[in-house]
Amino acid sequence: MRRLVLLPVTAVVASTFAVVGGSTPAYAVAPPEVTSSVAAGNVASVVIGRDGRPYGTGVNQYGSLTGVGSRTTLTPMAGLPAGVRAVSVAAAPTWFSLVRGSDGRVYGTGVNDNGQITGSGLATALRPLSGMPAGVQAVDVAAGNSFTLVLGSDGVVRGTGHNGSGQLTGAGHRSTLTPLVGMPAGVRAKAIAAGAVHSLVVGDNGVVYGAGLNDQGQLTGTGNRTVLTPLTGLPVGKVPVAVAAGWRHSVVLVDDGRMYGTGLNDVGQLTGTGGVRTTLTLMQPLTFDVSFDAVAVSAGEKHTVALGEDGEAYGVGSNDHGQVGGIPLQVTSFLNLSRRVASDVVGISATNSSHTLLRTADGMVWGLGRNQNEQLTARNPSMTTGASPLSGQLLAAGARPVIRGVARVGGVLSAGAGAWTPAATHYAYRWYRNGALISGATGSTYRLVAADRGRRISVLVIASASDYARGSAASASTATVRAGVAPRYVRTPKPRIAGVTKVGKRLRIARLSRSGFTPAPSRLRYQWYRGATKIRGATKATYRVKRADRGKRVRVRIIAVRPGHLTGTYDTRRVRISRR
Repeated sequence: MRRLVLLPVTAVVASTFAVVGGSTPAYAVAPPEVTSSVAAGNVASVVIGRDGRPYGTGVNQYGSLTGVGSRTTLTPMAGLPAGVRAVSVAAAPTWFSLVRGSDGRVYGTGVNDNGQITGSGLATALRPLSGMPAGVQAVDVAAGNSFTLVLGSDGVVRGTGHNGSGQLTGAGHRSTLTPLVGMPAGVRAKAIAAGAVHSLVVGDNGVVYGAGLNDQGQLTGTGNRTVLTPLTGLPVGKVPVAVAAGWRHSVVLVDDGRMYGTGLNDVGQLTGTGGVRTTLTLMQPLTFDVSFDAVAVSAGEKHTVALGEDGEAYGVGSNDHGQVGGIPLQVTSFLNLSRRVASDVVGISATNSSHTLLRTADGMVWGLGRNQNEQLTARNPSMTTGASPLSGQLLAAGARPVIRGVARVGGVLSAGAGAWTPAATHYAYRWYRNGALISGATGSTYRLVAADRGRRISVLVIASASDYARGSAASASTATVRAGVAPRYVRTPKPRIAGVTKVGKRLRIARLSRSGFTPAPSRLRYQWYRGATKIRGATKATYRVKRADRGKRVRVRIIAVRPGHLTGTYDTRRVRISRR
């Protein structure tokens, strides 16, 4: 069984657990940045891409995924300011989406008929919500049925939108973020969840509070709540660390990895049987082959998904669309949802929907369940009963490209493409000289030229695969490119001096061919010698013998020049000049 170790999802998720408790905690809980990097809405999905941007797929009514027109593959959402990346996302069951930005603000898009994204009028691009006090940053966000919850860095929960059942506490709809009331003075909120028409808040005093509709016991007891009111049934000593709110059920995760549920249980969404629970009751994750400690939990319309400390995802409840895997219409004991997934699961979402999203440590997003609206993208069937990747995701390099070869002019460098997730089927290459693109250098190999001497070379690999967005990764630069090897004369017979060796006669070089040198020079130069001394001005391929040469030995040095290379030379054998 895998042991969960949270790894960073590029530019998106945290790399470590958030530890709950004091200096000697007994339990680790997945931070919101991990579990909230995917969001399953009713007919859409919103995820954070490896590039830190929000992406959406599915129905795009009222601009809930920004722009116009439904999406059949993960498509970038517009509106975040330059330099702001998405930190967490929420997808409502009713036509709006939320993004928490790295600047501490919450952005919304889509329908706004009840003020759920504050102000008035729908939005077709992400815009900031109003109502957060100066200096207070959003640390979590949740989307219900036409209402929004935001947890601030000051420990206060604020809400906006529909308030017909008191889910925002008090009475009347809200069009700006307004504090929920009911928690005792001095108690700070540390976790939130939004159901269809109810809200859940975890206080730092170890109490779970709820407000809103309570027709199925989802807030324990009976009757709606218009102020945050404690839920009952949690055993003494159990410390709540996270909550999840479904259509008509609520789940509380405590510090020992157990889960307690209340509300509707008509299809086993709280495990076991029994139509309604009106107090928090221990959920039973144990079967003959399943035993796990949960680190995160999410509640769908009528199913519950938990992330285990072992790096697996588990589901229970309604399975009418395959949202908890396999073909049974309902499951009353937790089943493993992630058997098809090789990497550890680090994020989950099932919020008020009939599909489930999983994020794995390699950054991939997987889905299963209802897909009639392409909320799991068009690459998957309308009912997906096993975890399958969503299309449109960026291919990511798990290992960066590597350049092999000697950095010397004339040498050939080759690019290793690196390792990609998912597996790439095609690669393109772009070679760079000191960061500047080299025109025409688009192959997996590159022969170093004279212009590369004294510079460093790198390569950008662009990976592609069907159904996925292209990814790119750059190699490290090579060492400074050295001069190429000097040309050597390799052909036989070798060049020699020919002609009559008498004063006034002309000597020449026989058997010389430029192609006899390797690598081939661009030009040849010459220097004639009398003994060991250069003959001034004797720099041509022929030489007229002078009186000073009588009785001396003469030779010629052939100098091979090739740009970017060391200079090569070849000396002929000496000939003796006649004394007469």
